[in-house]
Amino acid sequence: MEHEPERFNPRGGPKTADHVDILGRQHLNELILRIAAGKGNTISDYVVSNIMEYADKVKVYDDGERSS
Repeated sequence: MEHEPERFNPRGGPKTADHVDILGRQHLNELILRIAAGKGNTISDYVVSNIMEYADKVKVYDDGERSS
């Protein structure tokens, strides 16, 4: 979800993605309700950041393996 705050709303409005106000985001609440209703499988992935690119660069070590 992109951060689309309302200009004159101190809380950001219904389209904020600020970490403090995100639970007031209407779309997020709809997704949570779908999950609670057992319809989470109807939700498709939607990523608006580069997090997948960053995650691909992270080295994950197995138990006992150490970084050098």
